[in-house]
Amino acid sequence: MPVSFTVATHPANEVTLPKEGPFTAEQLLAKTCPKHYESAESLLQSSFTGTGLAQKLTRRFSTKRTGAPTLDKGLVPNPNGLVNTIISAYNNHHNLILRPDDIWLCVLTQFNFFVNANAEVLRATFVAHEGKRDLTVYVQKKRHEMDFGALSREMVDLLHENLVDPSLRAWIIPTFSTTTTKDRTVAAITMMSTLQGYFRYFFEAITCGIPRITLEGTKADWQDILRRLEKLKEYGIETIAWYHLLVPVITRFVRAFDAPEDQENVEFWQKVAHFIGGSGVSHYSGWISAFCVFDPRGKWLGRALKKTVSPDTLAAAEFWSAYADNSYGYDDQSSLTLDGTTFHMTDSENIPSAYVHVPVKLVDRSEPDQMWSSVMVAGVVGTQASASALMGGKLNTVQPVTGWWIFREKE
Repeated sequence: MPVSFTVATHPANEVTLPKEGPFTAEQLLAKTCPKHYESAESLLQSSFTGTGLAQKLTRRFSTKRTGAPTLDKGLVPNPNGLVNTIISAYNNHHNLILRPDDIWLCVLTQFNFFVNANAEVLRATFVAHEGKRDLTVYVQKKRHEMDFGALSREMVDLLHENLVDPSLRAWIIPTFSTTTTKDRTVAAITMMSTLQGYFRYFFEAITCGIPRITLEGTKADWQDILRRLEKLKEYGIETIAWYHLLVPVITRFVRAFDAPEDQENVEFWQKVAHFIGGSGVSHYSGWISAFCVFDPRGKWLGRALKKTVSPDTLAAAEFWSAYADNSYGYDDQSSLTLDGTTFHMTDSENIPSAYVHVPVKLVDRSEPDQMWSSVMVAGVVGTQASASALMGGKLNTVQPVTGWWIFREKE
């Protein structure tokens, strides 16, 4: 249960709202993140508008609106929605409401600044690779139909698979009793931003795909293939590698008989093949490659293999770990001390922002341009004024607001 308590005896004052409000999603972005607003060409989506938004920006903040105003006139843009909300409540005698998510997301933002300033020093703490690795979330929708909040949460799952610290995802993403989907999205974007020194992010629309799949025969037939694959381990390192490619594919064929409409099954079939083209060589990625491991002359086409350890008894993860060759490629009297800790003083003119940003590439190969540069911005980005029961509907209470945007960058 929440806890409320009285700190001062004077009554709460009414909140003075800006005359420009209520604000649109665009105006919230312009006021909260002006530098990012200036680099934006069009707003694709935001937690303040829902999905399906794509609009040109007006560049005339106070005189013309683009899009509908937000639902609540008490929502005010704020580059640090936690610190400035608390200071406003303190200086102007407003009641204050805080959620665990508001505090934690602000902590994550500060952690984000620290990691990005020390990315190379901290590299081994987070990843085992050099440079930047590309991560792509695929969605069977066109670009303007994407749910970017959901895609960012999916991207966190991909990040988790590529980190050396298996606890990082659970540490970052909040699961408090107050946590909303929006909060999880803000945390996901923050995680993406925190690790942008090691990864490049892509949201790709899949316009191709197989409308409907039929696996004939019985489940036992497909299980029989799994049994037959065991013999491949008798013929050397290349066929053992092939075995490890085939087993996860056929295993999912078998699972389809138990849960054909399950999202995991659908996503598996969406990853059958992905065409990557451009100048030079074009190729397919996806699990279809499990059926393309030898050329007509019997030359191995898969990942380069080391030949130093007996491979036949290793599990898949151990096998690839052993055999995959990755060589290719102020005044102390004015300070506060609590429990022995003295807190530093903060310049009131230099309160850091409580939002992060991360570049994301949008890919839709059904359109002529195929790829666009976009930016996601997320954090504690506003102050929400509300009324308490004792004030007869007058706005006398404030609390931080979380939110996010994604916009296409200017060329």
